[in-house]
Amino acid sequence: MEIGLKIKELRMKKKLTPLQLSQKMGVTRDLVYQYESNKTIPPIEKLEILSKCLDVDVSYFVSDKNEKQNKSETFTNANIEEKLTQLKFYIMGKFGIKKEQWDETLDELFSAKFRQAF
Repeated sequence: MEIGLKIKELRMKKKLTPLQLSQKMGVTRDLVYQYESNKTIPPIEKLEILSKCLDVDVSYFVSDKNEKQNKSETFTNANIEEKLTQLKFYIMGKFGIKKEQWDETLDELFSAKFRQAF
């Protein structure tokens, strides 16, 4: 599940409006909308604030812990792509890289290096 969807689901579960969440975080309502739509990936500092506002551990946003996984998981193209996407979003958030800044060349290079590891 993408970070934006996790943020939106938690916000709604807490019965907060985007405006209320933005006020708790000290950001604009538009930025909350950008996070929820994955137009902007929150930097790690904002993920830490979000985790406090939404009562979850910051790792929730970058892990798929809630999805059942087999411990002896074999890597298939499908789950490699999923892990690649999760790692990509984590890196983008960690370094404050916007989705639009992650160009095709970087995506291809990142994908190739990641696949070489397996």
